[in-house]
Amino acid sequence: MIWHIFYNSSRVINWSTSAGVDDRIKTEQAEAGLSYVQVEQDDLPIPENFYVSTGEDGITEKGNFNPTFSTTTPTIDTVINVTGLPAGTEVFLDSVSKGTMSDTTLTLTTSEPGKFDVTFKKLEFKDLTQRVITAKQS
Repeated sequence: MIWHIFYNSSRVINWSTSAGVDDRIKTEQAEAGLSYVQVEQDDLPIPENFYVSTGEDGITEKGNFNPTFSTTTPTIDTVINVTGLPAGTEVFLDSVSKGTMSDTTLTLTTSEPGKFDVTFKKLEFKDLTQRVITAKQS
């Protein structure tokens, strides 16, 4: 099936269709800041699973993060090391961005009891969220 894909400057797919796309639609989308590529693909190229390739001439399937957490059930003041992440991964704690990693290891220190979600995002990977549950020290 032929897919018409519109994407932003970060190569994130904004929308796609298998219906006909004429020059008027391409012009409107270009004026809105979106670029266009046409691909042949069996499955719907949804943004959660695909991104536009570096050459902007096709799409690539996203990979999976495979981090290793030293623990996901720490006590207060425990250091959590997360390894196996690619540099450039953006880190979120409870949906709030905490920055982009320049290294491949993340170090977190728990300071209060409770639950929080650590989410990792990078263009080439499917988002991954891990819940961490911090217990009071006994």
